Amino acid sequence: MDRRGHGESGAGLSHSIKLEAQDIVSVIDAVGEAVHLVGHSGGARAALTAALHTDRLRSLVLYEPPIALHHCQADLADRAEALIRDGNRDAAAETFLREAAAVPDEEIAIIRSLPAVWERITADVHNGPRDQRAFMAQSVNLDAIRGITVPVLLLVGGEQGAPVYLDGLDKIEQALPHATRGEIPGQRHLAPGRAPEAFAAVVMSFIADVVRDSGHGR
Repeated sequence: MDRRGHGESGAGLSHSIKLEAQDIVSVIDAVGEAVHLVGHSGGARAALTAALHTDRLRSLVLYEPPIALHHCQADLADRAEALIRDGNRDAAAETFLREAAAVPDEEIAIIRSLPAVWERITADVHNGPRDQRAFMAQSVNLDAIRGITVPVLLLVGGEQGAPVYLDGLDKIEQALPHATRGEIPGQRHLAPGRAPEAFAAVVMSFIADVVRDSGHGR
């Protein structure tokens, strides 16, 4: 699913992690059966909150949710919005990729060389400041997530060193009753796009183990 304001989903009248979690729960309810939920980046933050409000999860996979945004510059959202107002969406996108997502310059150059990908990023760049403020306004509630009893896979890129994804991850792992850590070798934050087969293989291996251990057929 596209998060609100991203891709084909409308922005809605307001935005918060809580509202995004409600969106996810609504989709799960529409499916009508228990699901394996996978979230990347901001989607992983929303998925973690959604897991607190549904009993229809079989497992949860979180790839590099932004959890320690105090490591980002405090004026990042304001600077990005100023660039967008000036019509410089390219610069705003680069700013967010570099400073918020901790994407190295060489990966940004690769993304910029893919017109369809870059066009979508710049079209959605106005979501960056909004997401930044939403994530900063609500930290991960360690006490609450102790109630998530499904198996959880916490994934990071093997080359990831940015504290925005790593600072506090150990505490999240310790709080979740059934958490496992994993890595995508050689990758950073954009692994689902840059190494989709490797990402899918790790996720599907985890889900297969969950299915086997639960005794269900799928």
